[in-house]
Amino acid sequence: PSTTITVPSQAFYPRNQPTVLSGTAVDWRNFPATEAKSGLLKVELAIRDGAGDYWDGTAAFTPVVTYRVVSTNTADPAAWTYPPSNPAGDVLPPFADGAAYSVRVRASDKTGNVESPDIVYSFTYDAQAPTTTITMPLDNSYATAFTVSSGTYVEATSNLTAMYVAVRDVFGNWWDGAGWSAFGAPSWRTAQVHQSSWVYTDATLSADIAAKAQPRTYTFYARGIDGAGNENRGGGQPANPGLDVQSSDLRVDYFAPVSSFTYPLEGSAVGNAALVTPITGTADDQSGGGTPGYGVAQVRLKAIRIDSVGTRAYWDGLSTWQVADPGFNLTSTLLGGAQTVVPFESQSVLLPESAFLDSYRYQLVSRANDLAGFTETAYSTRTFIVDRSTPTATIQQPDRPYSSTGTLVFSSGSFTEPAGAGGVPSGLSQVLIQLEDVSDLATPSHVVPLCG
Repeated sequence: PSTTITVPSQAFYPRNQPTVLSGTAVDWRNFPATEAKSGLLKVELAIRDGAGDYWDGTAAFTPVVTYRVVSTNTADPAAWTYPPSNPAGDVLPPFADGAAYSVRVRASDKTGNVESPDIVYSFTYDAQAPTTTITMPLDNSYATAFTVSSGTYVEATSNLTAMYVAVRDVFGNWWDGAGWSAFGAPSWRTAQVHQSSWVYTDATLSADIAAKAQPRTYTFYARGIDGAGNENRGGGQPANPGLDVQSSDLRVDYFAPVSSFTYPLEGSAVGNAALVTPITGTADDQSGGGTPGYGVAQVRLKAIRIDSVGTRAYWDGLSTWQVADPGFNLTSTLLGGAQTVVPFESQSVLLPESAFLDSYRYQLVSRANDLAGFTETAYSTRTFIVDRSTPTATIQQPDRPYSSTGTLVFSSGSFTEPAGAGGVPSGLSQVLIQLEDVSDLATPSHVVPLCG
């Protein structure tokens, strides 16, 4: 007679498999016209471990060669399974993780013929799922684009045969290879498997992320399947970000920060009673969005002085106004966290109060950079005048020591607004007149109400 083995039929079996061994048996004849079958007597099975020991059917592996009789042994042809056994009571052994086993089967017919050699099939039991790790992107990291997701894996027994990556956006949608949609089978995207690592690239995903109008957070999930079929996670939807240990958040930010001034005020004139410095302002790298930008790294300033004929000069950061534009050569001091609306102020060492001379128009320009290296291109400009010269005013009317109350008129006068070296005065904003009663009847003399 002859037998076949249906289970086991693969090189590796996962946790809790196989649960039943099976196959077929038949008592065949060389010359059917002249020979008669005697029929199958029994089908025997032996399970041998890697140490060469045999399963005794119920409790242990022993050095004694042991064949167990399967239950289906009378039909011809027969479809046998094990367990059950004949007599009943046998069970499969507790297969050990990483161990190799061979199943040997032979049939005997009623005339005493025994199949030789045995039919043998060997397999390895793999009870452990692979361990996968995401190394790129690093969890909670920032990047200026998506190019690749990659990682490592450990699979000691049956090797990693399939690797998948799922990508979730902040709105709970999943990348399906062409766009963002509800979770489904296409959400698990195939990654390339190498000897001890894996790599996932997707040019369409990269282009989609690059087209976004503000920073976004994307969560990457890894799923590995070994040669036995063990998975380190199922094919269902992964847990939400923060609840899944095998996930990694990538924050994509390729947007420049913005800056603006808060002092001096635009179009203002700074006089004797006020200081120009420190120059103050704020910078922001999308701190108010769902995904804040990488964060403000620095704000640099440029100081420009303009005289009455439009001649421009640039502060060199040391002691001189020069003709050549030095660029943004003045570093400011940041006064807050990088991912907030960050206040900044000028540094007195680089931009002292003494740099701002009387009667010039000044322009300040700011440029912010973020931690990803992106630089603001739409610069913020603040224009103001420094005027520390005092104007003078004279009264032309009345023009005599005595006037009739019926003809007393304050009708005119003149003023002068001194212009220093820069020739840019701030301009007169108002003239105040005070009338004082100094007559003999005024004791003491006093200011006439509503004339001050």
